[in-house]
Amino acid sequence: GQAALAHVFDQAWDPTTGKTLDNFPTDQDGFPFFSSPVVANLTGDGNRSMVTANDSYWIHARGPDGQEAPGFPKWTGQWTSFGGAVGDPKLDGQQYLAYGTREGQIFLWKVGGKPSLNDQWWHYRHDEHNSGRYGNDTRPPAGVRFVVKRSKKSAKVTWKASGDDGVSGGKVAAVQVYRSSQKISLSQLGSRIKLPQIAKPNGQQKVNLKIAPKKSLYIAVRQRDADGNWSALSRFKIRPFKSFNLKKQKRICRKKFRTRGKHGSAKRRAKKNQQSCIRRAVKKSKKIKQQNTQKS
Repeated sequence: GQAALAHVFDQAWDPTTGKTLDNFPTDQDGFPFFSSPVVANLTGDGNRSMVTANDSYWIHARGPDGQEAPGFPKWTGQWTSFGGAVGDPKLDGQQYLAYGTREGQIFLWKVGGKPSLNDQWWHYRHDEHNSGRYGNDTRPPAGVRFVVKRSKKSAKVTWKASGDDGVSGGKVAAVQVYRSSQKISLSQLGSRIKLPQIAKPNGQQKVNLKIAPKKSLYIAVRQRDADGNWSALSRFKIRPFKSFNLKKQKRICRKKFRTRGKHGSAKRRAKKNQQSCIRRAVKKSKKIKQQNTQKS
């Protein structure tokens, strides 16, 4: 006899009532073989979308109203399989959707939405640990970037505080700061520095360190959230202080190119040479000042 035509669709329920959402089920245009849906905010509002793929090479993202998120569906031209992932890998607020195919290629798209709302089911089996446990927190705080303002006998070290989930969420539960005369690693952290207070996400954190002018120093920061997830160890080498006495150099320029004759042309030439020498000194002073502000 004639084979029956299969009917494939996406289904969504209200977990508080167990009832199907009003705009579901919605038709699928292929079989979701070896595929697992993910859930992420893709629209910038408070809603999440269900992202599903199938063997017809399409990837759909439907919200609670059954409608596709902006920019969807996506087309790969290959059999999308397994589970995709949605995240903010650059920690700059721009989300990406990644999907692999049976042919062995990875597709990556920029997508909308807020990373702070991508906290439901963003990965195969929920999270980076593949735990399959809804609500399980596996996301550590993000690493940090340092700005160091070096002076003759000290260094002011600042960085922006992370959130308890990357750069999102609330304050981290703990911050550890270390210093050492040698390179810092997890097995050799050096001396612990007391941090005055933990800042809110994106707030400024700072420590002031005493350090001899010609000495280098290694510093490191790591952060922990309330669930025990540690960030990567952010490390930086503070270089020696570079000094340049601009006032002294200006005096040298004036003395070196002082007027040696009474002729007007000689005076003009000497003044021109003095000004050129001073401009070079000012330029060098600015360059050294910039070098004493070090960034990771």
